[in-house]
Amino acid sequence: MLRISYDQRTINVQEKDCSNHVLSAKIRALKEPNPFYQEHLFLKPFSFNHLLASFRFNTSSSCEKISLFDGAESAVSDASLLDFKLPRSLRYIMEESHTYEFQLRMTRGKWNYYNWGMSPDDGDVTGGNGIELWAYIEGDTMKEVEERWLILTNALSGLFCASINLMDTTKTIIPILSFVKNKNYIKMNWPNTEGYFLYGTLPQETVCTENLTPFLKLLPCKGRAGISTLLDSYRLFDAQWYSMFLDVTHVCNENSNKISRLIQGIDMVLDIDRASRRDDSPIPTPIPLEDLICDKKRPYIKDDACFPLDDLSDIEWSISKVFGRPILGSCYLDFLPVESITVSHSDERMISPKPDTVLVEKNAILSKYIITSSDFDIKMKSHVSNTFIQAADVPLFIERTVTRKNQISVIISNPQSTDFQVVYLETLPWFMKPFIHTLSAYLLFPNAKRSLDFEKIYFRPSIDRKRGSYFEAHIRIPRNSSVEIVWEFEKMLLRYAEYPPDPNRGFNIAPSIFTVFPAESTDYIEHIAVIRTTSLLLTFPTPDFSMPYNVIVLTSTVIAMLFGGVFNLLIRKFVSLEEAEKTGHKLLRLRVLTFKIKNIFRK
Repeated sequence: MLRISYDQRTINVQEKDCSNHVLSAKIRALKEPNPFYQEHLFLKPFSFNHLLASFRFNTSSSCEKISLFDGAESAVSDASLLDFKLPRSLRYIMEESHTYEFQLRMTRGKWNYYNWGMSPDDGDVTGGNGIELWAYIEGDTMKEVEERWLILTNALSGLFCASINLMDTTKTIIPILSFVKNKNYIKMNWPNTEGYFLYGTLPQETVCTENLTPFLKLLPCKGRAGISTLLDSYRLFDAQWYSMFLDVTHVCNENSNKISRLIQGIDMVLDIDRASRRDDSPIPTPIPLEDLICDKKRPYIKDDACFPLDDLSDIEWSISKVFGRPILGSCYLDFLPVESITVSHSDERMISPKPDTVLVEKNAILSKYIITSSDFDIKMKSHVSNTFIQAADVPLFIERTVTRKNQISVIISNPQSTDFQVVYLETLPWFMKPFIHTLSAYLLFPNAKRSLDFEKIYFRPSIDRKRGSYFEAHIRIPRNSSVEIVWEFEKMLLRYAEYPPDPNRGFNIAPSIFTVFPAESTDYIEHIAVIRTTSLLLTFPTPDFSMPYNVIVLTSTVIAMLFGGVFNLLIRKFVSLEEAEKTGHKLLRLRVLTFKIKNIFRK
């Protein structure tokens, strides 16, 4: 399987001091002698109508021995730190929040593991629905780190026009068994630092155009040249599934190759037929009846009724047809740019123009292009129907559901002929309290099930309105089997102002994260894949939000009606007619006379 990634975490990194200088708060202008920038686009047809497009943008630079944070008395004063070439906005944010590294994920849609195989880069660069963020932040105490975490989330919220600032302590955890590879990588590159690894989620957050625009502004060519010209918001956010990520990583090996990287990427799964129709009809319209392939086996009451079938004929597509435009030239910088495109396809498909390099894999052919001209386009068609690349094998298929009995059920299916070890991470809000004593695992058989034991369990309970709960469980999944993990929970009562704007829809629960390791793994660092479930929608009993307004209106009406009568009783003085005639007040005597005249006419 082809792994298109510029993440250099796979190289042999040794513990080595890259710099003995202190962190400082002021950043100097970088004048790197040999920085470089790379772009890569990977295209892979999944099936007849779906196309995977993976964009990668890698900005790298060599590191000089200068400091990043202020404070000689800092806990990391003697740490080995790197100066890295980043956009100024990101660099200032990392300085102010004392952040060494962070990774941001923004994802919408459902990845179809059954039809599309494993997600890009074996799930390392994709997140669950919503926004995910993890960061390694310097600090001696947890309170200090939490304050700096809030600085980071608020700054990233303003930079990417997202609600990342809502990722407070109630939505943040410090994982113990998960993200071992990331934490081990940080320890090797920052051996003398004191800090915490924090992870937060916002499963209800949407991803749209206001997030894409600042993402493109971080690129050297700002989306005006290179493969980033294909990133049109109409095409991207019309995809079946899409994910944006941004990683800030560092590499420091024994050969003194000190490198810092800003890795940006966008992955999307496009419906080729739907994307191609946008140029013909910008406003979505139904497909004409004569163009539909109807199921002839079904009985129809009317002649214009149709149960449409999938079009099994192969679709001819091109970059300009799917993305709406060709690649508009190269992103030329002062240093040497390298922009390439790799198309994975079967032997039956015909591709033009002729590729610069061709590699043959087990089930696919990799055609590679180097962009050297403007208006670069690639076309693909096939003279044989039903030709597509078999999806990469998924080690495990996982489904998570919630039942009416306040119970979560997770079904893990292992179709492979080998065992796997799995670390299961569940992040929950404070108002969803799990009963950890009900956490159980069962090996499923056709007519029975057998209990399985967890090898490790870590659980942190929640505190109402202060922090959420989470647990991690380590379990072995036998070959050619299915395992069910169940646990129960309790819904807490919410205050009136704690409900979301659309309370009847429910609350989004963050996706579960399953890190898959080989059966023989002992250090649990190098995983096979990272699999995320879909987010859950948890419904709560909602109060009648109109009742306070009804009470206010009714109370105001009653008070207004009573006020007039009570006010008259308090300020008026009641006297008889005889007493009123005896008074010398002319106005009062006139009222008495008027009253007598009215009585005469009434008789």
